[in-house]
Amino acid sequence: VNKKIDSQPSLAMMTSKAIDALEAQNQGQGYFLMVEGGRIDHALHGNNAKRALQEAKAFNDAIQTALHQVDISNTLIVVTADHDHVMTFNGYAARTGRSTADNPGILGLSYDYNVAKEQITLNIKKMEE
Repeated sequence: VNKKIDSQPSLAMMTSKAIDALEAQNQGQGYFLMVEGGRIDHALHGNNAKRALQEAKAFNDAIQTALHQVDISNTLIVVTADHDHVMTFNGYAARTGRSTADNPGILGLSYDYNVAKEQITLNIKKMEE
């Protein structure tokens, strides 16, 4: 456990504090606040799926905090990204072995089988040919 990271306030807490400070300072005159969940970039560069998901949740929590804290009838909240990344899975999954039509293996980490089961089965069969 990294105590330095764990002792930092969450992105949602920092967002809330920033909104409080800006609203107190500007007394209804409006303000601009940019909140960046930048640590997801570090996680994705390192192919750290767990950390990437934690960072995505932290960013979502910050957005929810802002939505609940401001008067949404006169507030514009824009959520965007400055770039994107993908997770890269190489080789065979240690726990599931080689992917087959009956055993999706590592592909199970990349696809939603409830939505794309038929397409995945076709792709795996093509790989086996």
